Amino acid sequence: MYGYNISFESLSSSPPEEDKDDQNRIDYGCSSGFGAATARLFARKGWNVVATMRQPESGAELAKLDNVLVTRLDVQDRGSVDAAVAAAVARFGKIDVLINNAGFGLWGVFESTPRDKVLEQFEVNVFGVMDVTRALLPHFRANRSGVIVNVSSGAGVFTLPLISLYCASKFALEGSRRPSPMSWPISASR
Repeated sequence: MYGYNISFESLSSSPPEEDKDDQNRIDYGCSSGFGAATARLFARKGWNVVATMRQPESGAELAKLDNVLVTRLDVQDRGSVDAAVAAAVARFGKIDVLINNAGFGLWGVFESTPRDKVLEQFEVNVFGVMDVTRALLPHFRANRSGVIVNVSSGAGVFTLPLISLYCASKFALEGSRRPSPMSWPISASR
């Protein structure tokens, strides 16, 4: 997990008692794996959680929790990104943390991988992250605070056999998450 000016350890602590109603996160890719685990962890710690996934019916267990909103977000559908952000703000008033978590690994020999699969790999792992981040930056700016955490991979700093396209998408994510201060002119500290 990578973030800007924040560690995962400090994010996973319970919010201070006086701030419990203010600590709101939006996670996507929460139907399984890291996304589902972090959504459960933060909900248990007292945070309000917006757990998004392509098929919200797979989040039935999360939806039973009072401080969790399960809603649809497919990073390949920009309308669903805007709708998820609007639903999150409508339910909790504001978002404090964005966890960019959705992604998948494409395995195989580069030469035999169809172009449409290469495009899908980058659409989900790179452009999807950028689109969701771009959707929340105005909200963070208006609230003069916000934290962005990108879930990445060691494959973003070294390559492995048979996953060159996955590695390429993670290298792109790593490159985009280290912008110069002028790239994203926003102060995300309180």
